[in-house]
Amino acid sequence: MKEDYSVDMFDLVKDVRAHAEANYEKGWDIVVEAYTDEEIIREIVGAKTKLGAIRKLSPVVNYHYERRKEAEAYRDPCRGCSDTVLFGRF
Repeated sequence: MKEDYSVDMFDLVKDVRAHAEANYEKGWDIVVEAYTDEEIIREIVGAKTKLGAIRKLSPVVNYHYERRKEAEAYRDPCRGCSDTVLFGRF
């Protein structure tokens, strides 16, 4: 069942999406790629300003970003290691 949201809320969604696109590489790609407008609205309910909406969604974005970093570290434990450390000097 779709809920009836005000035009102001859709303006906030537009603002959040713009912020997400501008910060795509900082973890906000999850919002760009995976969140519908309705899902964004559910996360930002109660926000009155663009900054308030971003602040409400930030913990979710940060959670996913940190889990991704952990997964990347687990898959590639030597990320950032030099060849000398990995293979010794030849």
